[in-house]
Amino acid sequence: METEGGLTTPQIYGKTWVATHDCAKYKKVATDMLRRAGVQILYHCEMVDVIAEDAALTGLVLHTRSGFTRVAAQRFIDASGDADAVFRMGLRTIKGNNGIIQNPSMMFKIGNVDIDRYLGYWGENTISPPKVVEKLEARDALVRKKVWLFPTVNPARSWSTGPRSLASMGARWMSPTRSTTPRPNSFPSTRPALSSGS
Repeated sequence: METEGGLTTPQIYGKTWVATHDCAKYKKVATDMLRRAGVQILYHCEMVDVIAEDAALTGLVLHTRSGFTRVAAQRFIDASGDADAVFRMGLRTIKGNNGIIQNPSMMFKIGNVDIDRYLGYWGENTISPPKVVEKLEARDALVRKKVWLFPTVNPARSWSTGPRSLASMGARWMSPTRSTTPRPNSFPSTRPALSSGS
């Protein structure tokens, strides 16, 4: 990722560090790695059923842009995020940690960010500072009481921020002196970028 220019330097994330990656460059690097390893990649597929023999998963039925197909393998990794293959096998699943799951998040991008001004208000830690948490807690309608903002690797494009709570609030409170609402397509192409996670 670093050689492709797709990874930031480490940034403070609470009591640890995190590096933000560029999604498009990650897709390219991951695809290249898989192809070099001989993996046949099937894009735009959805698993619709499992194929089992003697209670062992031996294949999947997929729906692709070209229609239905079957794939077979000795091992499968269910990376669906919802244990889809496990569920279709009829095996027991659980939800979260005693039913507690991570709040859903929304990622979006914002342009025209003055990084120095932003960092002067927010600080170096990517997790919301107490003054921001206080503003979030004052809004009962907001589920999330913390947000995460990360500078990205693409300073020419935009600034992204994550949780729906920030989008619901608007970003006006992030400016310590004034707020502006940029017009679409009016963003300069030289501003640094931010990204978020949740």
